[in-house]
Amino acid sequence: ARVAAIQPTNTPLSAADQKLMAQMAAGGAMQLQMSQAAMPRLMRDDARVLAQSEVEEQTSLAAKLQEIASAKGFALPATPDAELPGVMREMNATAAVNMDAYYVRRSGVAGHKKLE
Repeated sequence: ARVAAIQPTNTPLSAADQKLMAQMAAGGAMQLQMSQAAMPRLMRDDARVLAQSEVEEQTSLAAKLQEIASAKGFALPATPDAELPGVMREMNATAAVNMDAYYVRRSGVAGHKKLE
């Protein structure tokens, strides 16, 4: 609700703000794709809830970032973080019995630390 309540203005962004928004967009896209890919392989309900929550969160954040960027006349990157292919290879190589732990550690912990 707090994110949805943000109303963008047309005040230009600083170079630092543009960089931050670009990093957030690329990192969020990576989190989204990783969560979507992991969901069918997750065994535990709490891991599936986390992945679904991540999909919902990153989808709404991406829409808000795009709204703000458009108002500011700034183009967000169209591609996810450059780490995504490597992360997807790791995830695909992870055995099913280890997928929940891998997803929580890689997306839930490491992914959010990266976006801080």
